Amino acid sequence: YVAASSGTAFQLAAWAFGAALASSSSGSGNVVQAGQITQAVCEDFGIVGPGQGAGSAPGMSMSWLTTGTRFHRMYITTCGGDGMAAVNSYIVSARDLFISYNGGHGLNGQLNINSWDMSGNSSLGNTGWGYYIMGGCSSVLNCCDAESNGYGGIALLGTFSFSAEGCELENNGAAASPGQQCGIYVGAGSGNYGNAQNTRLCGNWLQGTSVADYGIVIDGAVLTELSGNGFENNLTNNVLVTANATATLIRHGNYLTVPAGGNISDSGVHTQMMDYDAVHATMRSSGLSFGASAGAAADVT
Repeated sequence: YVAASSGTAFQLAAWAFGAALASSSSGSGNVVQAGQITQAVCEDFGIVGPGQGAGSAPGMSMSWLTTGTRFHRMYITTCGGDGMAAVNSYIVSARDLFISYNGGHGLNGQLNINSWDMSGNSSLGNTGWGYYIMGGCSSVLNCCDAESNGYGGIALLGTFSFSAEGCELENNGAAASPGQQCGIYVGAGSGNYGNAQNTRLCGNWLQGTSVADYGIVIDGAVLTELSGNGFENNLTNNVLVTANATATLIRHGNYLTVPAGGNISDSGVHTQMMDYDAVHATMRSSGLSFGASAGAAADVT
């Protein structure tokens, strides 16, 4: 498929009327209509757009997809808008995708992105975020790569029980970019979606390449857990916990370089830290530290 600047190259959409099957390289048709779509399979093809930022059309647009839907081994590049845009879709498998140099986000999922299995994907050089999720629950980004995306690597906004594990995030969100200047951002959603809750970030590699300000930013979020993440060459902090975050748990991490503002900056409510002395910005061999309402945590051994 070759995408035009004025339409979507490939679209899966559920409508209340009809059951027509159609496809269009100019964006004038819907692949499937009528009710929720189940067991749709898209594998082993590519979408090439007219150029990054040429128009605003996404490479692929999906809505109301459910059980058994698969997007595997696809290549989506140089589309004017997002590489892939999805809304109101659940129980979806997105694997081995290569999404690059699109004018929006690499993968843009919004509203009820529930029970998605995202594994082995690469999102490279997109203008926005590598992976942007706003609203949804119980999904996993596993062994995914995000590099050189303009706003940042992964954004989880207003999500519930999302996990990012074993992901490699490098050179995302340059300082002063329109995004959050970080590898991973966890924050509040919009509309009916409030703070992100029960987010787990485990075993990720956050390499700022002396471009990004932060490795991980925990903002409008409740009960976020960080464990086993590695950090290098972030400019300001490896981890930033803002005053909008509550009950963040920071377990052991590997801080290979110390940014200008220290490894961890904590202004959150009731932050808990393991193996890290926030007062002296050094690692500890044992013990816990518990944050007060705001500010640096005290040592408890």
